[in-house]
Amino acid sequence: MARIPFTNTVVCDGCGVEITWAPVVLDQQSYCCQDCAEGRPCECDYPPEEEHGTQQTVQEFAAV
Repeated sequence: MARIPFTNTVVCDGCGVEITWAPVVLDQQSYCCQDCAEGRPCECDYPPEEEHGTQQTVQEFAAV
């Protein structure tokens, strides 16, 4: 299990992402997901996709 010294932070032994959930443990190493544990690319470090229809709009103001 990879830990950052002097903290309780656990990082994935495959991709290095911080694990804030229950890790997948294989051969005494911690992984963020099953894909990483099996050596495949993972998507755990990508931000969650926004739901459709929640797009923010930008308001433009005219100078007076």
